[in-house]
Order: sequence, then structure tokens, then C-alpha cells
Amino acid sequence: MSDWRTLYDRAVLETDPSRLVVVIAEAEDAMEVRLSKLSREDKERQEIANAATALAVLKVELELWNKNNVV
Repeated sequence: MSDWRTLYDRAVLETDPSRLVVVIAEAEDAMEVRLSKLSREDKERQEIANAATALAVLKVELELWNKNNVV
């Protein structure tokens, strides 16, 4: 099983817009799995929340990019 941080980094660094949706989904899935294993007090929850917010912004930017690059 891949670490959510590795998948998050891969999503943030992905340069191929056609792959980005898949890579983001993989990172989000890994974050959900990790969250299910953490206690409510675990500090890693905030790290995951911050990463999830960044991925949400990345998805919006991808949507805008796709919208502006329609042939």
C-alpha cells in the first residue's frame, strides 16, 4: 500500500493534465484510508486536511485549464 504523502506529492508534481484526475483520486483514496485508521487526536489528521484542501484547489485549476483549452 502506498503512503498517502507519496501519492499526494505525485499529484502535486503531475504535469500531464490527462493523468491528473486519476492521480488526484488515488491520493484522495489513500488519505481516506489513512484517516480511517487515525485517532481523533492524531496530528496527522490536520496534515491530511491541508493536503485535501490543496488537492481540491488543484482540481479547480484543472477544470479551469480544461475549460480554457477546449479545441
